Parts: sequence; structure tokens; C-alpha cells
Amino acid sequence: MMKMKHFVLLGTLLTLSMLLQAQYQPYPIDTIRGTAVYRYPVEKSIGLYRISVNFGVSQSDIIAWNPQLESRGLRFGETILIPVTQQPREQQPREQQPTEQQPTDNAILTLVQSALAQEDTISNHAGPVFNDSNVIRIGLLLPLYANALERDKNMDRFYDFYAGSLLAVYQAQAQGQSIEVYTYDIEKNDARLMQILEDTMLSHLGMLIGPAYAPQVATVSTWAQEHQIPMLIPFQNHVPGIEDNPMLWQFNASEQVEAEILADSIAAIQPGVRCIVIESEPENIPLSIQHLRQALADRNVDCQMTTLHTILTDSLQQVLNDSVENIMIFNTERYTGIQPLLPHLQPLVGTYRITLYSHYSWQKENMVMPQIYSTMFTPASPEQTQMYNELFDRYFHHHLASTQPRFDQLGYDLMGYAIQHLQDSTRIDSTYQGLQSNIHFTRVSENGGYMNQHIHIIHQ
Repeated sequence: MMKMKHFVLLGTLLTLSMLLQAQYQPYPIDTIRGTAVYRYPVEKSIGLYRISVNFGVSQSDIIAWNPQLESRGLRFGETILIPVTQQPREQQPREQQPTEQQPTDNAILTLVQSALAQEDTISNHAGPVFNDSNVIRIGLLLPLYANALERDKNMDRFYDFYAGSLLAVYQAQAQGQSIEVYTYDIEKNDARLMQILEDTMLSHLGMLIGPAYAPQVATVSTWAQEHQIPMLIPFQNHVPGIEDNPMLWQFNASEQVEAEILADSIAAIQPGVRCIVIESEPENIPLSIQHLRQALADRNVDCQMTTLHTILTDSLQQVLNDSVENIMIFNTERYTGIQPLLPHLQPLVGTYRITLYSHYSWQKENMVMPQIYSTMFTPASPEQTQMYNELFDRYFHHHLASTQPRFDQLGYDLMGYAIQHLQDSTRIDSTYQGLQSNIHFTRVSENGGYMNQHIHIIHQ
């Protein structure tokens, strides 16, 4: 029989450092203007704060050697100069370096018993005790793949999510709240998931967070309704059965809800707006664009149709209006699909007010055109970010992402919401101010579950 893998957080903060730590290589050193400097190639998803911590120098010293960073920030793959003040943190000897052999069940138990905070201790019980109503119990169903031969980089977001959620637990515990977190490594294994759902311990939990994959969400949704356990779903914008399952809490707004809120924002633009819709074959139009076009029509927003040919022949002036804001809507979510067309649009920006309806994933492309887009996330303040990063660095040896969405901060926010909700589950308004996610859950129907309605419209 498959041995079920789970571990329990009882009054302490665990670390995934054995799973998260990477193998770092020394960086070349040059002498420039009499100063020894590292030539450091910027890694993916690393920020200036993390680099400064790793190399033991201030952010201002790094910017002084790389003044271009002040105006445009870091770019993946570029080489920057870092003054040598000490050996980079990642190269310093560590105790108990992780081995390269395949983790085993015993290695997972070792992880559980490896708390970084000096004052924390693990409570080991022969079995869970559920007669204390003051204890908050939360289950995490995540694809951590702790027993994999090699770590898949695509799984890093789940490691980050898990680590951030533990920081929220730590803060609640520091304020005197008793919390037990039961973490299940469900991978993408349906047999493992079904075995976990047979564990009677789950029926004593106050809330589940996860799973990540749609088929598993559907399975756990049915279980959650049968056992009356609220289930907070982080990574899906379509949760089957949410209309008649009051146990479901969907963090990602649906494409239709997002389109309605975005259309309201566009309709409110003054002194006026015209949407220029670039037509393509109907079967190729993403659902998100279909919802947006319908929402704009319902609000009587002026929408003009044009074609790719019109843009490529530089004839777009025929449909532009010089007295209103012209929002270009392409029938695609792929940036590669519009990239060849941008050179035809940019010369018109000086004559017409042209805004590109963008998708959140396009933000990394650093387009110079004005854009309007929707997002679930907003950047934390510098003060909040510094406080959080210092807390994260205290417990984890792991690079923090510098671009949003920060999945560690998502885990922090959703665990914080779950703790708040379970502290007072009679609250139905369910609002929460997080680090990067301000949450506002409302019912999707009279007998249904809840969906987050807090979407930010960015107009830049």
C-alpha cells in the first residue's frame, strides 16, 4: 500500500531549505579603479534586496557600480558589478549541506524536525488531539514533490507559496494564537490524493488550502462539501460546482468577473473612450476577450472593428478618434501575436491617445506604450517589503522573486486570510488586507461558495 506522506506543523516554523537550496558557483572577480568587484550574471526571479543580502553589500553600493539599475531595474542575464566586501553568502560553508541523494520518508521527517528559530521546538504526538477549540487547524494540499529525484523548477512557486504561508503562521503564533498546520505533498497523483482524503484527520480541520491542479480541485471540492470543511483554492479561475457548494472559496476571480470590472473601469473613462477591436477568426478568440467584448457592449461603450491588414498597411487612422482615448483590443492573450504590430502603433501615440489593452503576463515585456490591464496583485510598500524580506531571510535560504506575482507573498496572504477567518468564522463579509493581495470574498449565489472580487485596474 502506498505510504501517505504528510507532515505537521505544531507550534513551530518549519524550513524547506533542504529542498530549496541550490548549488551556487563562485563568480569571477576583476579589479576596476582599484576596487575588487564580482561580475555577477543576474539570475531569473531575483531582486536587488536579495543580491545585497547574498553579497553582504548595500543596495546603494550596487546601484553606484551599476547606475543603469536606478532607472530601469535588473534584467535577467545581464552582468552587473558588485564590490567585494566578503565571500558571497551562498558560498560560505553551511552546516548540514543537503545531499544529492533521493529524499526518503526519513528525510521528510528530518525536514519537519529542522526548525530554524532558536526558541521554537517541535511537539511530537502519537496522534492528533482535537478537543481544544482554541487551536486553529489548517491543511495544505500542495504538489511539493519532496520525494522527486530532481527538483522541477516549475515547482518553485509551490515551494515559495509554502514558505510564505509558514511566515503567516509564525506571526500568528507570536501573537499567541495556537495553530496546527497539516501539510500533504499530493504531487499530481490522484491515487495519493484519494488516500489522503480517507485520512480521518482531515475532517477535523478548520480549512483546507489547495490543491493546485483543476482535476484535483474538483475531487477535493466534493469531499469538502460532504465533510463541511471550507476549502480555499489559490491557483484556479474556474472552480466547478462553486455555484452550489458553499464550502468553496475561490481566490482567483473568474474571467467573466474580471471582464465586468474592467469594462466598468473603461466605461468610466472621461471625457470618453473608443475601443478598437482587431478582428480574427471567431474560433481563435480567447474566452477572456469574449467576456470583455460582451461586457463592453452591455455598457454601450463605443467599439469599432478593424483588421490586422488595416494596421499593417498603416491605415489605422481611419478608425481612430482624436477627441477620445482609443483602447486597442487584440483578440489574443499571446504577446508574440501582437509584437510585430507594435511598430505600426507607436508612431501614432503622439497624435492620438492610444492605450493598449494588455494582459498581466505582458508586463515583463517593458512596452513603452500606455496600457490598461487588470490584476489580482499590487506591490507592497517598501517598508512592508523590507520587513517581510527580513523575516523571510531569517528562516529560509532561498532566492526571493523580484517580480509579481510573488508566490511566497501569495502564500503569506492566503494563510493570513485563513487564520483570520477561522478566528471568527461568523464573519461573512470576508475582507482581508494582505501584503500584495487585498481580498474581498462574496457569495456567487444564494447557496454557493465565495469568490474574490478585489481586482485592481492599472491604467498607465
